[in-house]
Order: sequence, then C-alpha cells, then structure tokens
Amino acid sequence: MTSQQLEDALLAFVNGTLLAGKTPATATDRLFEDGFIDSLRVLELIAFLEDTTGRKVADRQVRLATFRSVRAIALTFAGDASASASDETDALYRYHTDVSRFASPIVELRRRGELIDPDGTVRITGLAARLFHIFDYVFARWARELGADDVAAPPVIPAATLERAGFVSSFPQLLLRTTGDLAYSPAACYHRYAALAGTTLTNSVVLGVHARCRRVEADPRPLERATEFTMREVVVLGTAQDVERVRHRLLRRVDRFVTALALDGAIEPASDPFFASESAGRALAQRAGALKHELRLSLEDGRRVAVASFNKHHDHFGRAFDIAFAGQPAHSGCVAFGVDRWVLAFLTQHGFDERSWPSIIRDALERQQAHAAS
Repeated sequence: MTSQQLEDALLAFVNGTLLAGKTPATATDRLFEDGFIDSLRVLELIAFLEDTTGRKVADRQVRLATFRSVRAIALTFAGDASASASDETDALYRYHTDVSRFASPIVELRRRGELIDPDGTVRITGLAARLFHIFDYVFARWARELGADDVAAPPVIPAATLERAGFVSSFPQLLLRTTGDLAYSPAACYHRYAALAGTTLTNSVVLGVHARCRRVEADPRPLERATEFTMREVVVLGTAQDVERVRHRLLRRVDRFVTALALDGAIEPASDPFFASESAGRALAQRAGALKHELRLSLEDGRRVAVASFNKHHDHFGRAFDIAFAGQPAHSGCVAFGVDRWVLAFLTQHGFDERSWPSIIRDALERQQAHAAS
C-alpha cells in the first residue's frame, strides 16, 4: 500500500467513523492538538492502522511527530515509507551541564538538621526551606502575571469530587482516604474545578492554587516521591486556544528559568505513568497529542525527576463538572509545579556552597535576608 492509498483509507475512516456527524478533518489537520481525536478514539485509530497495514504499531511510534495528521501517519506507516519513528523523545527543550558533580543532598540535609521525616512526612528547614520559598514565590509571581488569583486549598477534599473528576477510576492505587467521605488532596487543581461546578463562564479564567497534597507511594523517597508534598498550579478554563496560550507562556518562562539556573534536564512529552492498563487510550493520547509535557531534571545517578507538568485536558473537566463557556463545555489545562522536587534537583546539581550558585538564586537569598532584617 502506498502512502497516498493509506492516507485515503485513514481519512475515510477518521471522517466516516471517528468523526461521523462532526466537522471533517483534512489530511493535514492536526488531529490531537486541534481536538479531532481524543483519548476515546485513539485506540480505534491505531487498531484500524494495524488492520490496514498488517503491522503492529510499537509504543515508541505513538508520538506527536508520527500522529500529528493523517498525512503524517500515512508517510510513516505506508509500505513505501522510508521514515521510521526514532527512539529519541520529542523534547521541546534540552539542558546540559556537568553531571559529574551531582550528588544526593539527602544525607547532608539530615546531618544539618534541615530535613525531618520521622513518620514519612517530610519537613525542611534552614537553607532548604529558603530555597523552597524562592521557587514557590517565582511560580506564584508567574501566575499573578497571567491574571490569576491565589487560593490556598485545604489538604482534604470530598471523595465524591475525585470520583467526578475521574481520579478514583484512573488512579485508585494513589488515593489516600481520611475520615468519613473525605480523601487527602492528590493534586491542588481539583478544588478549583469543584468550586466552578454547574457554572457558565462569561470570560476565560486563569486561576492559582496551592496545597499540601498526599498520595500513596509504594517506594517513598524524601522530596522525590514523598507521600506528602507541596503542589502549586496554574489552572486555565476557556477555549482550546486560551489553554494553549497560557501553557505556551508558562513553557517559555520555565525554559528561561531553567537556563538561568544552569540545570540539567529536558522538557519532554509524557503520558501519566500511573494510568492503569484500562486507561491505555488516555496514555496513548497524551503521548501522541502532546497533551502532557514534563520538565524532568537530572539527579545523581542519571535518573530524572518530574518537577513541572504542562497539561491540556480538552473539555474533560468542563464536562465532568458541568462548566460551560461560549455554549460548550469549557476546555481546561493546568501547569503544576512540585516545589519540593525543585529543591531536591537544585541541591543535587549545585550542592550547598551558596557562593557557586547561579546569581539569580544568590540575589533572591540576599533579598530574603534584607526583608527579614527590616
């Protein structure tokens, strides 16, 4: 089958089956980014592609580069196609520095009495806490610059809210229940969607929220995979374009910030590693449609930790919480920062000698000291 024949077959399937009764797509339309294909349809598309070509689609081939449009799929998977999916990720940004000096700060933090976790609940003090407040202040300032408010969400949330959001069905192994009908907040953003339930927005909105969150962790590690952690989020609701605009602006801010901090890592497409097997469609849609990007910063042994995520939800939460905008379920997205993990990654890569730290952090520490003395 030639690429043109496969393109024709794919386009007929997409428009005749997946989009029946909806606005048809052209061969060059962006299937995921423009909302033609969602998580409920991606597996059908892949199954049709495999049946038509007689070849299995490998997980590594489910990428935005190969699934951006019908034409891109045809050019990749047709019998006359010379292109093949690379094992390299479609990183938006890469950052490189000297990794030989990286060392875990956990032992030193404990020696200095700046990390306290007797019951698995991590608390930091001293220099680590000062770094925490610098990072948290920066992320809060970015939200304010986008017009966001700033809500301190409670550490607990009704379990019914998480069920409505789809968290319980997708991540049951992470849910940590408390007393009665409450659970610990697994993320900060759910509070903002619940507060808007049943409303009609007259304008797009950008919202700020932060909370101490808790999740069940099979292998907890201080600051890296702690059962309790601080999450700060910027939430946007409106049109798909509103969501993309805010997400892009924050991606650019993070890019400049990581560069100024001379950190090693990458911003890459991701699918949520906690999706259960029955949620594979959603995970595949995230990878192929660039619905989720993560900033992953390097630690001492070559592994990376996700310190920020950039997420598009399409109209999932608009439908789940009956939030309308312009006569349709609102689109939403969020950018989340794991503040504790920023501290971990920074100390891993730069150590404890403040004199060698990037000037942007040294200057912030000086401002902290001047403010405390005034």
